[in-house]
Amino acid sequence: MIEGSIWKNKGFLSYLFIAFLNAFTDVGHKIILNAVLMKHYHGSELTGFIVILNGFILLPFVLTFTPAGFLSNKFPKSTIMRLSAFFSIPITLMITVTYWTGQFWISFYLLFILAFQSAIYGPAKYGYIKELVGKGRLAMGNGLTQAFTVVAILLATFGYSLLFEFIYTGDGTESLSETLRSVKYLGVLLVIGATVESLLSLRLRKTKKTDVQLSFHVKKYMKAGYLIENLSFIKTNKVIRLSIVGLACFWAVNQVLLSSFLPFFMEVTESNNVSLAMGVLALAGVGLIIGSVLTGKVSKNYIEMAGVPVGAVGMVACLLTLPSLSHPFSLGLLMFCYGLFGGLFVVPLNALIQFNAGEKKMGWVLAGYHFIEKLIMLLFLGATYYFSLQETKETTLFYILFVVLLIGSLFTLYHLPQSMIRIVRLKFSRLKIKVQGFNNIPSEGGVLLLGESFNLWKWACLSIVSPRPIRLIVDSSLYPQWKKCVLLKVFKMISVENESLEKGFVEIKNALKNEVVGVLSLDFLGHEDQQGSFKGKLEKAIGVTGVRVLQFNIQGIKQTPHSLSDQGIVVSFGVVK
Repeated sequence: MIEGSIWKNKGFLSYLFIAFLNAFTDVGHKIILNAVLMKHYHGSELTGFIVILNGFILLPFVLTFTPAGFLSNKFPKSTIMRLSAFFSIPITLMITVTYWTGQFWISFYLLFILAFQSAIYGPAKYGYIKELVGKGRLAMGNGLTQAFTVVAILLATFGYSLLFEFIYTGDGTESLSETLRSVKYLGVLLVIGATVESLLSLRLRKTKKTDVQLSFHVKKYMKAGYLIENLSFIKTNKVIRLSIVGLACFWAVNQVLLSSFLPFFMEVTESNNVSLAMGVLALAGVGLIIGSVLTGKVSKNYIEMAGVPVGAVGMVACLLTLPSLSHPFSLGLLMFCYGLFGGLFVVPLNALIQFNAGEKKMGWVLAGYHFIEKLIMLLFLGATYYFSLQETKETTLFYILFVVLLIGSLFTLYHLPQSMIRIVRLKFSRLKIKVQGFNNIPSEGGVLLLGESFNLWKWACLSIVSPRPIRLIVDSSLYPQWKKCVLLKVFKMISVENESLEKGFVEIKNALKNEVVGVLSLDFLGHEDQQGSFKGKLEKAIGVTGVRVLQFNIQGIKQTPHSLSDQGIVVSFGVVK
């Protein structure tokens, strides 16, 4: 894997433009249908059709959970992306035919088929990032992918909306078919986008071979065996599970926010300028782009997690403030900040999911993530429609979203306390942290970290760069009661005291089955014979569980944060033995 600039990875730029064009085409068709509906329907009837449109985009991700994951695991992900891209050409050709013939409802249902293609493509798209750029560039790869996708959504939304209004010559009294026929030339743009995407997919390099041993069992699929098995795996992996909860909560809240913002803006600003309202809303997308790129930039050779708590707090504060604002400038600034915090929040969590999913489970995990995310978004979509029928005020919805996002953020941060340690990184934001051997960190299974003498600052430094939680072995009797409570209960450290060594060894043995356990020092045992006894029992525990050993070294930090080297910190991971 190339360790230099991420742009030196062959095919990476083509991959980004493929992600861009895929989103651009999907959103483009949706915007055209949405614009046609707005010329003929209003109120709850229009809201109902828009809910169905959004449902057509989300539902395929729920229905294709198992086959999408299987295809991504069995075949090279570049092949899946290539076939999906070429499959979009006949779909967009059919859509264009419906534009020219005025078959609105057929075009309406073809959105579901187009989204079906994207659902198959989704797990391969995100799983390919890890194979293409490596573990150390995961956050940067995700940040750029997120940025390109959001740019595509913004350009498609504004571009197709403006083109529709420019080409459309009716007055709203004509039929749906006539309205669609009046903008028939927009279908050609969809075909061009799908064709260019397909040609670019030919530049993607194959990063793995077909797994000939992996097979699909129809009976197991019909009995929901795959669904239960893969959701169980997600449930047992704490980092993946909590990352999915945070992301699903974020996108579901955003869906309601986007659908509610325009009427709120027009009411509080007493303005009917739709372009101004869309421009203010677009600033959230601009902020998301900048936040995504910024997160990728600071995560040059590891996954920077400081953005997760910062982003969560920032988004919650923005939602709480939103109902009290009424000036376009302040609303625009707030939406920009909301998007910026969103970028800081989502990119590290996406990277964490991809890192902690093993190579053989990558497709299943990403398909499971899309399944859970889209299912929750569908539930929020239904709730939005219900609230619209009840004529619930937008300010009330924003306060509901504030509570939902607050609960989701607190839940994720509480169960992933190591993300809070990244705040230490913010205090020393000018300090350079360089990670060597990041790709040596196993994505799954038990791992024993062995390194130099113990102090909590070195453990904090390890936690800053490690994408997996580290359970540290400590002698809790050396700490006061309050600190002991924090270490053992919040950070799940393993206590090994002289009077309860056996109990501690049992906990170590169990932890080493699937978790990362750090042994930074044996000094707390005191005498040499005690140290020898501890080492012997620890080696015995490793032998029983077959745990791998990963040695590390930290340069540039001594005993306190004030003794940091001017040259920065270098964290090195050796080869797993």
